[in-house]
Amino acid sequence: MKLIKKLLSLVLFVTLITGCVDGGSLCNVTFQTDGGTQVNTIEVQKGEKALKPVDPEKEGYVFDGWFEDSEFKNEFSFDNPINKNIVIYAKWSKLLTVSFVTNCDAKIENLLVKEGETLKIPSIQNGEYTLMGWYTDSALVNKFDLNTAITSDITLYAKWVDKTEVFNVKFNIDNN
Repeated sequence: MKLIKKLLSLVLFVTLITGCVDGGSLCNVTFQTDGGTQVNTIEVQKGEKALKPVDPEKEGYVFDGWFEDSEFKNEFSFDNPINKNIVIYAKWSKLLTVSFVTNCDAKIENLLVKEGETLKIPSIQNGEYTLMGWYTDSALVNKFDLNTAITSDITLYAKWVDKTEVFNVKFNIDNN
């Protein structure tokens, strides 16, 4: 009985060391989707490349690729041969909604932006008014900096002034 346990332990150990199943000729590639649509584990001949599956989907997120590690430091390459059982991890970026109150007849559709990215707001016109900027409050007190990374859903409000109230001042400093 002890001999059988030792043999089974040895077989299990050898399987783990070689990292593959079926006498070492097949390797499992397991896809960890972190709540995204399921991607089935595939078997690959040792030394062959794994076929890239259809990208998984996850509501409210955009798929950013497959990674060798759960910290997403090393992107997985489907061009490399598989020589052991592996788990690869789906990386996701949260999608955030940016809404616009234009305070005029022009409309801007909501934008979906990856968390941490900055905005590129489409330009709009409002007749005899000049856009002075976008604000985070309807009272138009807190101006939004377009270089700010988006970290949550946000609504931006346009501030307009009459073009007759906008002056361009140029200073020409001449030492002569």
